[in-house]
Amino acid sequence: MKKLGFYTGMLFLLLAVVSCEKDDICPETTPTTPSVFIRFFDRLEPLSANSNGALVAYEVGNEKLITRSGSEIKLPLRLDNNDTAWVLQLTTVSDTGTDIIRRDTLTFKYEIETIYVSKACGYKNVFTLSTSAENNPKLNHNGIGNWINRYEIMTTNITTETDEHIKIYY
Repeated sequence: MKKLGFYTGMLFLLLAVVSCEKDDICPETTPTTPSVFIRFFDRLEPLSANSNGALVAYEVGNEKLITRSGSEIKLPLRLDNNDTAWVLQLTTVSDTGTDIIRRDTLTFKYEIETIYVSKACGYKNVFTLSTSAENNPKLNHNGIGNWINRYEIMTTNITTETDEHIKIYY
């Protein structure tokens, strides 16, 4: 009888250990859906980062507002559409002390790919800038910037936020 009690206890303990579920917590280090990483440079000294002026970005048709951190900014792309337009507003101070506000619009056209990450983390989306669209991203409606002198696309694949995707010179 003691053996039966021992085996029953061991079976109960084994079932308790086996039936425990692994914690499904997504680590904070797991990459999620990336934003477009833009870094700003001086147009006259292209190797020098430029953080002159106050820069804010807002999505066209949305109230989302993002401010620049140093010489870089990260702009999320829409998941419910294959294009996103961001207005980049640069405020500088003139010699007379008045604010000069200039705006440029960047319109991104892209394809979205959904990738399974894990059970705990779910899915993430990555983007590929469309190469069939001329001048992607498009600067304003005419390709001429109000404060952006030029930009350079570093990669059309937006899969991570650690590497810069676009360089803007002003």
